[in-house]
Formats: sequence, structure tokens, C-alpha cells
Amino acid sequence: MGTIENGIYYRTLFKLKGWQWMYIIWGIPSVILGIIVLIFLTDRPKDAKWLSSEEREVLETELAQELARRKNAGGHLTLFQALRHVKVLLLALAYFFIVTGNYGVELFLPTILRDWYHPSDRLLTWILMIPPLGALFGMLLIGYTSDRTKERRFHAAIPILIGAIGLGLTLIRHQPLTTMIILFTATSIGTKAYLPAFWSLPSLFLSESAAAGSIGFINSIGNLGGAVGPIILGVFKDRTGSFFLGILSLSISMCFTAVIIMILRFDRHYRGEPHKNIRHPTISSNSNELFPSEQQHTEQSTTL
Repeated sequence: MGTIENGIYYRTLFKLKGWQWMYIIWGIPSVILGIIVLIFLTDRPKDAKWLSSEEREVLETELAQELARRKNAGGHLTLFQALRHVKVLLLALAYFFIVTGNYGVELFLPTILRDWYHPSDRLLTWILMIPPLGALFGMLLIGYTSDRTKERRFHAAIPILIGAIGLGLTLIRHQPLTTMIILFTATSIGTKAYLPAFWSLPSLFLSESAAAGSIGFINSIGNLGGAVGPIILGVFKDRTGSFFLGILSLSISMCFTAVIIMILRFDRHYRGEPHKNIRHPTISSNSNELFPSEQQHTEQSTTL
């Protein structure tokens, strides 16, 4: 949204300047969503009138089974223990690296394109709308396929890797503007499409309370990259007169995220649906490992 509105900033409509329209456009979706939530979102599935009776019954049964599995699973870590868990720390680091790349590219993209191709304001406005639209499509596609396959890790890492490669290829200068738009669109897809799968990762090994707190922790640490990314590009641009080293650094930063996600391992039995013979994965005091051993899986199965 922010990139799309870069073009709106320069327009005047109904005696309101572009920056005033930006506030209005940002506020309208929140107001509409708030009304929808107030009317339709219920506390329990059994109260949701927009679900059939069969759907309500299935969801209530699912929630009851999920709660029972979590209560019966011993060895829960507390929230503070979860925040020190190696996987939580690595996910926070991974999110920091990808946010660094995302904000660095997104905030400097108008400057980069203007510096390299000198487009008019009108043309630049239309160009800047393309990458976020591609990212929107990517998020919907990755979220859909991740839910259908119940796979999270690859659905988070692969888009990021594609985005990092796309960003790295922008360093090949004297490419047509169309090619550069495609590469920056691939970058935008990589910095956005991973989100649905990524935020599902903590729940694969944490209980509800620990997952909620850990997600907040991961988000807080990661968002620091929003300041680091633009600083990296700005410093390198000021000192070298070129965006080359800055873009290269952001591309490498995104690669770090993909690598971290790929080295993490989660319970291979967990596929997102209930299983009567498999305990729902939670943290235990002796499970602070990146790579659970086959022996651990065997022991867990024999105790159920």
C-alpha cells in the first residue's frame, strides 16, 4: 500500500492534496474492517451464524480435541523460557534480515529508478504500483498452497530466496526498464509472499500462550530491520555514489533469512490436522534442538 500511494502523494483531488488523501485511504480499510469484525466475528464457532450447523459442530469438536491434546502434553515451557528457545531466537533473526531487505528496497525504490532511468513523475507513479500488486498475488498464492499442503518451511524460504535472487540481478546494469520492473516485482514478491507461511512456524512447536508471546517478540526484533535497511542503502549511496553495495547487502540479508528458515526443523508428524495417534507438538524442556533425532520421534510414539 505504501508504495502504491507514492504516486497519490503528488495528486490533488476535490481540493485535497495528495498527502491528505493518503491518510483517508489508509483509514478507510480499517474502519470497514472494524465494522465487519464487530458484526460477524464471534467468540466461538458455535455462535457464528454464517457457518452451517455441521461446520460449527466440526470446528467446536476440533477446538475441544486441540485443547485436550495441549493439556495432556507434558513439559510445556513458560513464555519466558520460550523467548529463550533457540528456534524463537533464530526466527527473530530471520525476520530481522528479511525486514531489512524489504524496507531498504521499498523505501529507496523510487530513488533507485529515478537515478537509473530518469522516468517522469507520472511514469514512475505507474511503475511503483506494479511490485506491490505482484506481492499481493504472491501472498495469496503462497498462503493458499501452504494451507492446502500443510507445508510451511519451504513456502516461507523459497519466495524469499527468489526475491533475493531477483534483487541481486538488478545489479546487472543497462538492462531495459521492463526487465528491471520484473526483477523488482520478484523482489517484492519475495519480501511479502512468505508471510503467511512464516507466521505459522512458531505454532508448530509452541503452545498457544508461548506462541503468542513469541510471535510478538519475533515481530519486535524483526521490525528493527525497518530502520537498518534504509540506513544501509543510504550510507553506501553517500559514500560510494552508487546503490551497488547497498543492494548487494540487502540481497545477502534476504539470503540469510532463507538459510535460517531452511536449517530449522519441526516435528515431521505435524501436518496441521488432528491425528489420534500423534501428540500435538509442543516445547518440552529437553527439546531445544534444531534437528530432532529419530530416537526422539520413536520414543515419543511409544509413549502415546
